[in-house]
Amino acid sequence: MRVITKSSAYQLSSRFQGEWRPEYATYFARRFVRRLSAEQLYDAIAQSTGVFVDFSVNGTGEKVKYMLQTRDPSDLGGKDLEEVRSVVAAFGQSNRDQGEKNLAGTMVQAAALLNSNFIKDRVRADKGRLAALMKRDPPVSNETVVAELFLATLGRLPAPRENALALAQLQQYRETGAEDLLWSLLNKTEFLFN
Repeated sequence: MRVITKSSAYQLSSRFQGEWRPEYATYFARRFVRRLSAEQLYDAIAQSTGVFVDFSVNGTGEKVKYMLQTRDPSDLGGKDLEEVRSVVAAFGQSNRDQGEKNLAGTMVQAAALLNSNFIKDRVRADKGRLAALMKRDPPVSNETVVAELFLATLGRLPAPRENALALAQLQQYRETGAEDLLWSLLNKTEFLFN
């Protein structure tokens, strides 16, 4: 693992300085951005929001909190996981024996991120990461809330314009502003691709 992660190919940026030509691809001149798989997206949402569901791994009695730790899509059985199944199905979760997954975007995927109860439930200020931020003693500043949400979802600090917009929202509506910020970060194209 160390050899791979320290290699120059692994550490390449997705941005290329200068004019890009298709023939550069064979030289691994940059890293190509790709959309997260359904399982990766679910895990990214859970990690970013701090709201996890325990999955029972069939035949083992083991419980895991990340979908990539499951062994089979049938591990998502049960009535309490209907919303989870619906969202990952919208993003192309398939039986791992069926071959290549389709990573093309659809309107159903956009609707799942924008309007589903699955997302709405995870961005509430009384759950997960937002609850921990809002209830911290002593209270944290709006700047800290914005920075932590950006780091948790996008892995970077906000740009000056993004920071100004987010701070204005939190200044006016502290909890609902934080919920709206987290919701908007989960819906950024940047969140869906790595």
